[in-house]
Amino acid sequence: INSVEAAGGQGNEAIEIGLFHANNEHQKEGISQVILIGDAPANTAEEVTKNRLEKGEKYWGRTPFAEHTFWVDEAEKLKNYTIPVHAFYVEERARENFEEIAAMTQGRCEFLDVNSTAGAKILTNLISEVLLSNIGQQNGKGDDLVEAYRTKFVKSYS
Repeated sequence: INSVEAAGGQGNEAIEIGLFHANNEHQKEGISQVILIGDAPANTAEEVTKNRLEKGEKYWGRTPFAEHTFWVDEAEKLKNYTIPVHAFYVEERARENFEEIAAMTQGRCEFLDVNSTAGAKILTNLISEVLLSNIGQQNGKGDDLVEAYRTKFVKSYS
């Protein structure tokens, strides 16, 4: 993660497309979580409409994104599938929206310092815990597996 660098951009992000993609992947093979990392909040509904006008609906109709969507709609679908979106903001301006996305889907939200080894540890722990929890669901041992992982590998868990 230390090699990740946020640069460029001209405003909010097309998070609706990322969440749309997550929903499509879930339909194909099932997913257990979404990890969202970004430096800007999601497009507003007005921004989605405005951005689509730049190329026109004829253009969008020839893409996998023909259907107009909004991050709230896509997050709601993930919520209904009980798929949490874990949202990590790297710039403060994304915080409020990322907290909203995570809360809506029962995910986790926090600042991710991409210039620190702590950032990589946060993501490693999150992914490991979700995988262990999912594996343990089959025999009711998910919480036990997560707790054992935390005891062995996570010194200060927040």
